[in-house]
Amino acid sequence: MESLSERDWYRVLEAIHRGSCILVTGPDIVFEDYGANGLPVSRQLAKRLAESLPREVPIADDDLTHVAQLRHKRDGDRYDLEFEVQEFFSSLSLQTSCFHRDLAALPFTLCFTTTPDSFLTQAFHEAGKAPIQDFYHFRKHRQPAMSEENSMRPIVYALFGHLEQLDSLVLTETELLEFLVNVVRNAPPFPSFLAGQLADPQTSFLFLGFGFQGWHTRVLLHALKAFGHRNRSLAIEATSFFLQPGLQQTALFFEQEHKIEFRQESWAQFASELRRRYEAQAAKPVLPELPAGTPKVFLCHDSRDRDRVMDIERQLHTLGIDSWRDRQDLRGGDDWDRRIERVIQKQVDYVLVLQTPQMLQRPESYLHKEVKVALERQDWFDQGERFLIPAILQPCKGLDRLSHLHQVDLSNGEGIRGLAKDIHQDWNRRQSRVQRIPTS
Repeated sequence: MESLSERDWYRVLEAIHRGSCILVTGPDIVFEDYGANGLPVSRQLAKRLAESLPREVPIADDDLTHVAQLRHKRDGDRYDLEFEVQEFFSSLSLQTSCFHRDLAALPFTLCFTTTPDSFLTQAFHEAGKAPIQDFYHFRKHRQPAMSEENSMRPIVYALFGHLEQLDSLVLTETELLEFLVNVVRNAPPFPSFLAGQLADPQTSFLFLGFGFQGWHTRVLLHALKAFGHRNRSLAIEATSFFLQPGLQQTALFFEQEHKIEFRQESWAQFASELRRRYEAQAAKPVLPELPAGTPKVFLCHDSRDRDRVMDIERQLHTLGIDSWRDRQDLRGGDDWDRRIERVIQKQVDYVLVLQTPQMLQRPESYLHKEVKVALERQDWFDQGERFLIPAILQPCKGLDRLSHLHQVDLSNGEGIRGLAKDIHQDWNRRQSRVQRIPTS
């Protein structure tokens, strides 16, 4: 199997930069700094559960669902099983690893996990972010606790249940079958917001230790509609995957059906190198500080348009207009709602809504609240004064709620100078009015 190429690194880094990469962590990951004898957490738990089973019959004590099935059959109910699982993971609470810290340093907005540990969530907390933890319950309908995701509030979604509700955990082989049937039937329903993200043709995936050798992965990915994407996804798998007899057929299926390419790499080394490369690319010359009194513009945009927005930001700066962009200026730990409202209402002079087809694909998004707050402030201005400026960054219809305002066309690259000129003229008119106000 091929090792990682420069093309592989480019693809995954570009997807992360553009906000279109979904992280999926699986049960096969070994945390080299965790001191767990080189075993993934799921296998550690399987071995612990197998200790009390009789040894007359051979037991695959590295297969958690198999061992849990035997324990459930012996004990007759789930309570003892749930108790031991909870006890095992309680010893890992508030722990994380260098592997997870490296991942948490990257601007992932949506992460799926297949184990109930909190390593990734804890790493996000340590990185100064405010992760949103949620999970699927394969037997009960539950209202998702999610809101609009962003790089400072990433969603960490546990596919196979969470310790918060022990009966949500998929533990035994029988429960795994029930889980797959229910996901296929969409009953209980999978959160529509997540389903939309998974099915978005622009989305690509980074699978780390997902366990593609498992028989159930084909059913799961198909049920979640994680196929038909335009861009390739990357899977870093364990050595066991590359040693299986049917490797070529398995790899060919996922490559053809899901555009997934498989690579073998140390988990820790991959995460560390991914972080190093991302931070090297993200590093850029600091734009020179503009003089006091320069108009400042809030850039309202869809996260997937990040590269185009950064280009608009640089051009505006060159033309003497400062900017405020949420990914750049929002510090970890800030209260998102209050901070954004305060910025739009008090700290910027204009709001520029950079509209694209990607923005219109999101009927429910935080950017709509930004527009709402900007419209409320626009009402405080005199007729003819400009504050909220809709712009077309890529050809599209534009947001209906902004159709009454004059749209600026930035799609051909020629409208930015005219926009800057209009802002400066409006800003100078505002300043001259303030200067004419008599003082007492």
